[in-house]
Amino acid sequence: MNRAFRLPAAGLLVALFAVSAASCGPGSVAPQEDWNVAASLVSPVTGSGQESMSMFTVIGDDWYFVSRGERATAIVDQHEVVEVVFETRMPDTDNLTVDAAGARSAAETYVEQGGYVVSGDLARYQESTKEIHQAGVALIDVTFSPPDAAMTPLPGAVGAQGWWHDLEVLVNGSNGQVFALVDHANAWGKGVLAPVLGEGRAVELAQSAASGPVLALRSAYLCLQCAVSTERSSSYWEVLLGSAGSSAPATDAAGVTVDVDANSGEANVQP
Repeated sequence: MNRAFRLPAAGLLVALFAVSAASCGPGSVAPQEDWNVAASLVSPVTGSGQESMSMFTVIGDDWYFVSRGERATAIVDQHEVVEVVFETRMPDTDNLTVDAAGARSAAETYVEQGGYVVSGDLARYQESTKEIHQAGVALIDVTFSPPDAAMTPLPGAVGAQGWWHDLEVLVNGSNGQVFALVDHANAWGKGVLAPVLGEGRAVELAQSAASGPVLALRSAYLCLQCAVSTERSSSYWEVLLGSAGSSAPATDAAGVTVDVDANSGEANVQP
């Protein structure tokens, strides 16, 4: 997978999830023990309490959960957090002040603290970094790939460490913070493009795309979209704009809604 080129490709978008609900696949209910396991996996990865946990089934009988909190949104199965996005850490500018070594160090620390890779196994992965300037933001893409295509099991590994991960970690180019991770070895993670545009940049693009009088931000919400197997999926910001100085509530229907692709920066004003 060529992760340096991050513009979304066409694919089957099964569903998108909103603030506190998710729905992909059959409307069945996961066992309580799976809910408990999923909840316990989120905390080490996000570093904060999550406000809500909802469930959907994506592939076969595997359960996938959405956990959304004040700081992060995560997708988790019975074994690991497959995708996590820290919205407040996402890049808003094209300033690049972090070098490859700094980004790699931040990514290594994060995957170890999150429990993806134990320190003794980290050296067995193939690591690479790629500087990316896209849609007005700068980031460094750090990957931890298996040493061979067959993904031979890790020697002596047990449990969640019994298989190779295929990790993509995105680092903010201006402050060196990890803002997203996807495990492409997981069935959910295949074809997923983690979002790269921060809220500030998305709002700029939304305001440029909207016509009419000066419009001020009322609300912005990052919508993640789910994928099946190797189909691709990306994310977008839903930005609601209203007249500057208006006292109307943030959900006022008279506002202008603009969807901004969180990878390409393409902005579409909704009718």
